[in-house]
Amino acid sequence: MNGSSLVFELDDVVVSRAERSVAHPVVEASEDSVTGVAGVALWGELLDRLGLVGEADRRQLRPIGPGGYSGGECYRAVVETQLAGGDFLSDVSLLADEATRRLRGTHALPSHTTLFRFLAGADLGRAQKAAAVNRAMLRRAWAMGAAPAPGILTIDPDATWMETSGRKKEGAAFSYSHEVGLSPMVGVCGESRDVLGLRARGGNANPGRAMGSFVDECVSAVPVEVRGRYQLWLRVDSAGYEAEVIEAAERHNMVFTVTAKLTARVAAAIGALASDPGRPGSRRSEQRRRRDPRSPKPASASPGGTCAWSCAASARAPASS
Repeated sequence: MNGSSLVFELDDVVVSRAERSVAHPVVEASEDSVTGVAGVALWGELLDRLGLVGEADRRQLRPIGPGGYSGGECYRAVVETQLAGGDFLSDVSLLADEATRRLRGTHALPSHTTLFRFLAGADLGRAQKAAAVNRAMLRRAWAMGAAPAPGILTIDPDATWMETSGRKKEGAAFSYSHEVGLSPMVGVCGESRDVLGLRARGGNANPGRAMGSFVDECVSAVPVEVRGRYQLWLRVDSAGYEAEVIEAAERHNMVFTVTAKLTARVAAAIGALASDPGRPGSRRSEQRRRRDPRSPKPASASPGGTCAWSCAASARAPASS
């Protein structure tokens, strides 16, 4: 307030400076009391309640030497580094300052060289153990209240692209986009955004390679205790325009939507649906769809040259909870 001009004139005597003053507050902070990842106070308790370390040790993820860190301790450090926004193992340093260490409690924090040894040479067996740990965490989280509301449960598998720094990284290769990187497959629950499945692949992998078995993997991640509450819906782009993907959807009684190129044969097949009373798009099917609003819409073409193919041949109404 010192030096502030008056907003309006006063007849009273205005004291420009107080005769006495109170103590001025001073806010001080040091490197030992400030953290850039205060969210550890939230996710730390969640990981404790989920029992991440114990589950990973039970699955016998790779320990680091006799008397060293257990596999669960290393796996927790990797998870926390990702939650803190890290992209590389060296970003574990985000958790190493004094303030963050106090928030983490007594949990071990291996160095990035130790984490490299933990992850180095990971084979399919170890990757499957980690996937089993993730499924257990999802099951426990949904049991604690994180499950989507009963009804439709969307499974969205898709290949994504991750650029790498050079070609020396294992699996890195040139892709159809003429860039060097990896092309992992990721399966996500559309309602909760939980990751149901993750499969590492080289950068030159076809986007739809082995997607049928990947759909099986994503379905297996949905806890069996609540699976009866949902009608599973498979939503996939044109990479899933394959017989094995449709067969996987039918195995699990899923409604499915597949994007396909609007070729002449596909357009002719869509046009023929109107003459088949048992197929979506026919008059009888349209009447049935109007009676049941949960029935998927018939196939529709877009101006861009693609069409969405929906099928409810194996659909079933979700059980009430």
